[in-house]
Amino acid sequence: MTPYTCNACNATNSSVLSKPALIICRQCRAVVHRDEQLKMFELDLARVPDDWSFVRIGTEFSYNNNTLTVVGRIRFQLRNDYKNFWCAALRDGAYIWIMESFASFCILGSTWKEFKQSSEKLRAGQLITLEGNLKIRGEYVEKCEEVTFEGELGLMKFPEASFFFIQCSNNQNQTAVFFIKPSYDIEYLEGGKIDVEKLNLKNTVTWDEWK
Repeated sequence: MTPYTCNACNATNSSVLSKPALIICRQCRAVVHRDEQLKMFELDLARVPDDWSFVRIGTEFSYNNNTLTVVGRIRFQLRNDYKNFWCAALRDGAYIWIMESFASFCILGSTWKEFKQSSEKLRAGQLITLEGNLKIRGEYVEKCEEVTFEGELGLMKFPEASFFFIQCSNNQNQTAVFFIKPSYDIEYLEGGKIDVEKLNLKNTVTWDEWK
């Protein structure tokens, strides 16, 4: 853990990731650290809006015999849905992404892969062949209309809105998510869907809709 002080409000905190791409002060929401690859983007530092997620920064979960801790979030507001990309830190400072919306979860790696085929292949219902002969089918295509951030984050290729988000899966729950923006190379993350019960979540938001 690397300590840091926010230049805007002098709050002290610590960085968990070995190579964070973005750190936003939890107290005043100023940018404490920004990777060189993100400096060309205008970041929307508006507070992340409320949604129905019960995950939060500090939530712990178990995956592949590891305990991981959520240290940050990117929230993509899609036209008819939302996707939270929770950045989850491993003990060695590496990270993975937990993609979540309405209690549906996917575990995604942190390695971005280039999609070398035409974007015309990326359609709902279309069968797509990826690296390693992985065959998946397009589930849906949504336009992203807003992106908000909080906490400490690994590198996300498209921190701005106005791109198309595409999710594809197969019957073995293997999943890939694509980000398409004009003039950018098409890149994707691979992973798989997972039942929430298998994550053994701890330190979550407790909802009581009767109050």
